[in-house]
Amino acid sequence: MIRKLFILIKFFSSVFLLIKLFFLKEKFGIIYIILLFASVGFHVAIADTLQTQIPGEMIGEFTSPLNLPEKFLFAFNYLIKTEAHISILGVEGQNVQTIDLLAEGVSIGGHKTFELKKGEYTVKEDFTVTGTPDSPFLQGQLLESKMSFDWKFTATDNGTYDFSITADAWDLKLNLTGDLTLQSIGETSASIPVELVTTRFIQAGEEIKYTAISTVELSKSSSFELISQSEEPVVTFVVTGVVRNEDGPVVPNASVSVTNEARNLSKITTTDEAGIYKVTFVGPQDSILAQTGDILKVTVGDIKLSYTLKEDDISQTRAVVNVLIEKRKITSVVISPKTKFGVAEEITVTATGSKGAKSASFSIAGVVEDILMQEKSSGTYLGNYIVKAGDNAENAVVTVTLTDAKGNVVTDSTKKVTLDTQIAITSVESSLTVVKNGDTITITVITEPKATVKADFLTLDSTISSSVKLSETSRGKYIAEVIISPDNTHENGVKEIIITATDALKNTTSQSLKVELKNPVDINQDGNVDILDLVLVGTNYGKQNISQGGDALAADVNGDKKVDILDLVLVSKNFKMK
Repeated sequence: MIRKLFILIKFFSSVFLLIKLFFLKEKFGIIYIILLFASVGFHVAIADTLQTQIPGEMIGEFTSPLNLPEKFLFAFNYLIKTEAHISILGVEGQNVQTIDLLAEGVSIGGHKTFELKKGEYTVKEDFTVTGTPDSPFLQGQLLESKMSFDWKFTATDNGTYDFSITADAWDLKLNLTGDLTLQSIGETSASIPVELVTTRFIQAGEEIKYTAISTVELSKSSSFELISQSEEPVVTFVVTGVVRNEDGPVVPNASVSVTNEARNLSKITTTDEAGIYKVTFVGPQDSILAQTGDILKVTVGDIKLSYTLKEDDISQTRAVVNVLIEKRKITSVVISPKTKFGVAEEITVTATGSKGAKSASFSIAGVVEDILMQEKSSGTYLGNYIVKAGDNAENAVVTVTLTDAKGNVVTDSTKKVTLDTQIAITSVESSLTVVKNGDTITITVITEPKATVKADFLTLDSTISSSVKLSETSRGKYIAEVIISPDNTHENGVKEIIITATDALKNTTSQSLKVELKNPVDINQDGNVDILDLVLVGTNYGKQNISQGGDALAADVNGDKKVDILDLVLVSKNFKMK
């Protein structure tokens, strides 16, 4: 298939640029980084911007090498090269300056600095776009388009002028009729994949004829700058480019930040109506405004792009770097199934935005970074993280990052999560530190609100086989009252009450409380628990409703107002204790 598409870039008193684009479809933005020597003081002498739609039409034909059935597929690539030759002529037609630009693909841009005297000049421009098919069916059928244009330019003062241009084209709409029709066309670059199919049966040797009609959107900015009117040299570093939405339209009035941190250079500017921006840094002749290895950062809202300058990018007089910047987007981020998570629970992050990201990831501030996300469907990305012990963060920001194949980065930090993998017991108190059977002990615990708090009394009271649940009497304060059973048969000694607290996320912690069990088993108060104490219990065995003093009351070791086997057990368990 052969097609011709012309793009005209014109402006009033600056420069006229014509680019013929073949199969223009790529969404691109260009940053031209320009490093040059000039002299003190500069101003924009002439500038022009343009945003327009350019139509194209061509009729093509070639001879079929064999019999081709209907819907026969032609799959090939066009290798695209764009050239521009610009001459600046003096009043008498003499050549003053020449600018040659060459680009692989469908964009063109560049810069040159030169001396001009005040006066009128003619700018002559010749443009050629060549498409070379890699298909054996189309060998030798070079797509070549040329166009020339002359225009007048006025230099308002003697001095050093810098010419720069940035152009951006997108949103190709293509329609084919005749013996071929378009089945698909790939992303536009130096090599454009194309698939065509025949609309009928074609015999070998028969001419294949077709017509291609297309339109393409274009934005561009060109400028001449008078950068020097003195003999004192300076260094000037110029960055210019285009900001465009993912789906094509340029973005006017967008704030653009350009930074070279290694040189402590930073400026903020605003795109014009064609989505184009430009910043200029100036320093004395011995200044280093850019050097190999420096990282240039361009930021537009939440879009971030970094480019590392290479050796070929930097020279004493010129540096040109082509870097893509597209205003990609994240339209929504959803955290599920909730926003507060505990240990071993799974966090699912779903992001919707620009399709076809080269990489997608999310991070949780202070917890984890760069969890990979997969594009499950066009423009929908999914990632998961299982909470680990020790992952604790309250209202931690979740940042989703999408990076495309050309290095454009977009982030979203609008969502937050809480990770709670622990519960703390602030304090535990007991109303008694020494107890005996029949006493009432009150346990007070301070911990998180809405927790489940339990106390294990099994080592203190043999009759309490299950944990006692404490009641939350006020926010975060839990209380339980427990009577030590008269039937408790534990021997005297220091016991541990185990307090356990569990929050709503099933995080659990425990703390112990020590209480001494001290039943009066030394009945005769001689400092020993021995046979004599057993005799006293035996002597009073069977007595009930004991309320008066004497040996019977002393023999009621557990205080249940009767002397029975339980009292014998308590004395026996503490036998010979001092």
